[in-house]
Amino acid sequence: MLLLILIILLGSIFLGFGIKRLKPYEKGVIERLGRYKRTTKKGGLILVIPIIDRLRRVSMRARQIDLPIQRVFTKDNVEMEADGVIEYEVDKPEDYLYNVEDFKSSTERMGKTHIRSEIRNGKMDEVMSSREEVNSRMTEVIEKGTSDWGVKIRQVYIETLDPVSEEVKKSLARQKSAEQNRLALVIESKGKKEAAENEGAAIITVASARAEARERDGQAIEKVIDRAVGKEAGSNVRAQAFHDLQTVEAARSGATVISTGGGNFTSDIALLNKLQSGK
Repeated sequence: MLLLILIILLGSIFLGFGIKRLKPYEKGVIERLGRYKRTTKKGGLILVIPIIDRLRRVSMRARQIDLPIQRVFTKDNVEMEADGVIEYEVDKPEDYLYNVEDFKSSTERMGKTHIRSEIRNGKMDEVMSSREEVNSRMTEVIEKGTSDWGVKIRQVYIETLDPVSEEVKKSLARQKSAEQNRLALVIESKGKKEAAENEGAAIITVASARAEARERDGQAIEKVIDRAVGKEAGSNVRAQAFHDLQTVEAARSGATVISTGGGNFTSDIALLNKLQSGK
């Protein structure tokens, strides 16, 4: 009975020390008697042999290293202040633990070195206007430098990049303001041009609509006169019919008859011809 109790007690101690729990974002590197044994595939409960096995936890979440601000002279002797950020995540936990002694410190030194190199090799305007290209080159270089360290470099970028001199800062501010004013003038000029083009198109459209309306009115009057006196009637007869049509319409609307009256239909004929031609 005592032996059974002792076995149960030892078993409980074994399970208590042998069962480990990993968080969902962690992986575990198991060492047995000081040698690498295996890497767990995911979090959860795992079983290790107490005293013989050692579990080393590695977070697989994305992390970042802040590169401290430093002063560097550009190729045209302008002193700049720059800092940056390196974003990474662990890809192979065993390489991360065994292939580099202090990943954060080593990568930070590498990042600071490459920031200085990029700034020194370019002029101030070139460096400030091509930050995306600089960031891309730094990411590529640091990714190659850490390829055996079990990490994946997500991105490296310069966060702050400013000249130290206040005079240079003011000069850049004036240059930026002038560029903004120039851009505003370009946009305003473009807007006026488009407005003028739209106005011209509207005038043409209105004129075309009026011409079409006149043509339709002339055609309608022609049809009325044709029905009244016939297509073969002479010009004086047609003019008289047109005059009569005007008289009726004027009586309806209270307008003045265009004809000169007294049997002289010269203006009526001219107006009739104008309506017939649609002009």
